Amino acid sequence: GDLDAAAGTAAALDAAVAVLTPVEVKGLEFDHVVVVEPAALVAPDPAGLRLLYVTLTRATRTLTVVHARPLPEALEPVPAQERR
Repeated sequence: GDLDAAAGTAAALDAAVAVLTPVEVKGLEFDHVVVVEPAALVAPDPAGLRLLYVTLTRATRTLTVVHARPLPEALEPVPAQERR
């Protein structure tokens, strides 16, 4: 149940590398965050963009996004002429 999941998350936080879901990281901060395949996070869930936002905003020092699939539209760079 929820207590087992919480215990697993707590144990993962003590590890040198923690592999966690967006729900597990909500409210936490990490020096370094690696997000793998953000499109896979966004696609299956109507709240996917919200979960992606939570995931991307957990890093305090570095954020690395690793992907082979195209990035979600929300992460595509804005062309310079549109930034003005």
